[in-house]
Amino acid sequence: MGSQYYYFISSLPLLRLGEEPKIDSESFLDLCGYRAGQDIAQQLAQVTLIPRDKAHFSAERAWNAFETCLRNALVRVRASAARREAHPYLREERDAYSHLESQIQEATSKDPRRMEEQLDRLRWQVLDDLSVGHDFDENALFLYRIKLLLVEKRAGLSPSEGQDRLDRGVTEAFERNALASSLGSNEAT
Repeated sequence: MGSQYYYFISSLPLLRLGEEPKIDSESFLDLCGYRAGQDIAQQLAQVTLIPRDKAHFSAERAWNAFETCLRNALVRVRASAARREAHPYLREERDAYSHLESQIQEATSKDPRRMEEQLDRLRWQVLDDLSVGHDFDENALFLYRIKLLLVEKRAGLSPSEGQDRLDRGVTEAFERNALASSLGSNEAT
């Protein structure tokens, strides 16, 4: 069993999905460096919502297995809807979560924002499940980090910013298409 961080972890603000976090990642990582040591802080700084190949924490290995299964289930559902082959896009799974595809099927029937909310609630539940037995150790810090990243992701989403990004992407696609068309017509002459 690793080190215990009773006072530090107890002092961290409660995180709730859908609410503004009372701490940001930078402050959390600074506190980790001071309270848990620079090695743990550096490992936590490398953690993102995308599973990494080499897990440093035991809870991270379980989280990566779940997140990989979730992402593979998303690929299978989307490929099926598009009548395409999913196999080239799947990653190796190290665990089985048989309920994921039915939950994703249900989520995909909603608008994209609600689908993402439902998937994040599912992720949150898995993080809560993984926290059992890891109240005050390094794994608790890892789980807090992932939850903080989820909360920050949700807090960073806004309909107006999303619309702006969509508009910019569509404009860029039209400009690339127009440029490609003009280059193609110049070659023909």
